[in-house]
Amino acid sequence: MALRDAYHSSSMFRKKRNLFALSCLCIALLIILQILPAKAAVITEWNVPGGTSSFPQYLAVDSSSNVWFTEFGSDEIGKLTFGTFTEYTLPAGSRPIGMFFKNDQIWFTESVRNRIGRMGTGGGALTEYLVGDPPYGAMELWGIAYQNETRVWFTSSATSRVGLLNLTKPYKGLGNDVSVKYWVLPGFSASPSSNPRGIAYSSTTGIWFVDYNLHRIGNIRDPLTSEVRLWQLPDGSFPFDITIDSYGNVWFTESGRSRIGMLDPDTNEITEYITPTANSEPYGITVDISNRVWFAEHGANKIARYVPGVNTFTEFARAASGAPWGITTDKDGNPPIWFSDGVMNRIGRLSPFDGLTTTVGSALSTASTTSTTTQASTATLSTVTTTTLYYSTTSLTSIQMGVSQTQTGTTSTLYTATETVTLVRGSTSEVTTQFSTATATTTLSTTVTGTSTSYVATVTNTATTTLSVTSTSYIDTVSATFTSTKTLTATTTTFDTTSAGAIPGFPTASILVGLLLGATFLVLTRRIVGRRSR
Repeated sequence: MALRDAYHSSSMFRKKRNLFALSCLCIALLIILQILPAKAAVITEWNVPGGTSSFPQYLAVDSSSNVWFTEFGSDEIGKLTFGTFTEYTLPAGSRPIGMFFKNDQIWFTESVRNRIGRMGTGGGALTEYLVGDPPYGAMELWGIAYQNETRVWFTSSATSRVGLLNLTKPYKGLGNDVSVKYWVLPGFSASPSSNPRGIAYSSTTGIWFVDYNLHRIGNIRDPLTSEVRLWQLPDGSFPFDITIDSYGNVWFTESGRSRIGMLDPDTNEITEYITPTANSEPYGITVDISNRVWFAEHGANKIARYVPGVNTFTEFARAASGAPWGITTDKDGNPPIWFSDGVMNRIGRLSPFDGLTTTVGSALSTASTTSTTTQASTATLSTVTTTTLYYSTTSLTSIQMGVSQTQTGTTSTLYTATETVTLVRGSTSEVTTQFSTATATTTLSTTVTGTSTSYVATVTNTATTTLSVTSTSYIDTVSATFTSTKTLTATTTTFDTTSAGAIPGFPTASILVGLLLGATFLVLTRRIVGRRSR
């Protein structure tokens, strides 16, 4: 009897020891999960055929989810379909740059041959529209934007022009087949001269473009006039690309000053947001269906997202070296986000985890002064020189497209990307909005201590106090702990921040519960098996 009791006592001790060991393991795993950076996205990258010569630039996604892109270096139009590349050869010296998709047609600029190209998504014939006479030389046709079935806009960076390709006979009723109207921008004879690049169309405010060399945002509201509106940015901005959200706000990248900007056409206000990474050199920019702003950080080798209202930057670091260029959403305006890398000759896809979100909870107090972080700006209205060129059908060429190669089994890389999230706050002379962890509600004198914001693999409820104070117009990012004492009514809002842990879509607490349940199941199973064996 004593021996049996001793055996049972020893067995119970071993079971308790095993359970204790499993509990310690779970706690250790929890600590490790908290320390490890949150993986916020899956990035897949494909090497474009042709070695290092293709230099992919701008992209478009068609209605069948094929990803199209211009290959500036190899005079080709590329298509990526579920890991298979198809490349269509253009005439030598085309040097395609800009691109868009509409109505089963791919449109693009041929920067050196002074033509706008169009082809069906099934391949076949290439139609080219000559938009510049030979005396212009290489016009460096850059951006391209769709207005409707008869109007396509483009920029010519080498001749300081914005052009409109008319595919009917809208001007003077001369009966011609094609006409091209140019707006010659102020500064075309300066050194450096005006250099329009990215371009985007709004149904309410017309065509928008960036002037890279002279640091301006431009707008042509009425194509029947010679008027151009220009907004001057600080020297060194070098705006690169432009897009428009569903509210009509105009977003653009400032590659020289590591900022993205927003222009409100209704108020003439410009807001600039400094990217969290210094010298990020943002290039391409797009807006998804939820008005989240995505852009390629060419200098930092990251894909970034800015969420207006929530005021957060999210940067997704790539695993290998590179310099992303163009960027676009999928066919419905949603992620995944597609991007090009002309330096490493790659096409990439970024798929954010659904489990990582930042959503606004409930407001706990009111009566606070709201604020915006903006700068008043003035648009200069200029009446510029316009030129209209008329072309007959001889200006059109139709070429049967040849497929240079179709390559399957291309090299691709799949990896998870680490997310860094940064809240935005204002700095120096109009209005500052500070975000901080505090529980103050409707007080007259509040001291709040803020923290930098990086995600951890957990779910937290954070009370966030917003204070409106006098300061300057440009926006900076919170990168360190700060303390602020203000005499003002505070508004406290709850933010539910969910970040992805080691298992995408599952918070750490759920993972821990699963581990504990699994450990309990193992202990109970061993106990039942032990009893049966006796």
